[in-house]
Amino acid sequence: MSLFDELGAAIKQQPDKHYRWVDVSPEKLSRRKAQGFDYVSPQDPAVKGSILEKHVDENGRIVVGGLVLMQTSKKRAAELQSIIDKQNAQRLDAIENTYRESGENIKRALGTKHRAFNVIVDKEKD
Repeated sequence: MSLFDELGAAIKQQPDKHYRWVDVSPEKLSRRKAQGFDYVSPQDPAVKGSILEKHVDENGRIVVGGLVLMQTSKKRAAELQSIIDKQNAQRLDAIENTYRESGENIKRALGTKHRAFNVIVDKEKD
C-alpha cells in the first residue's frame, strides 16, 4: 500500500463530503477552488485525531508531499464527474469520427481496390 493510500484511509469519511488530493501549484489550487473545493482544516472531523493533523503547513492546510487535501460536497463532485464523463465521450467520438473519415478517404484513394481495405472503427452513429 502506498503512502497516499494509507493517508487516504486515515480520512474519516464524512457524509456528503468528497475528498481529493490536489497539487499545491497555484494553477491547480485556483482551478479546484473555482470548481467548489475548499481546504480541509486540521480541526475538521475527517482528520481530527489522525496522522494528517501532523501535516499542517504555515497556511493551516494539510499538505503531504506537494499535495494538499481538499473537500467538496458529494453532489458537486458528482456534477464534476458527469462533466468529465461527457467530455471524454465527446473526445472518443471525435477520435472515432477521424478514423472513420480517414478510412473513407483511403477507400476513395484506392479506387476499385478498396475491397481489400477494412476500416478499424466501423461504428455507426445513432
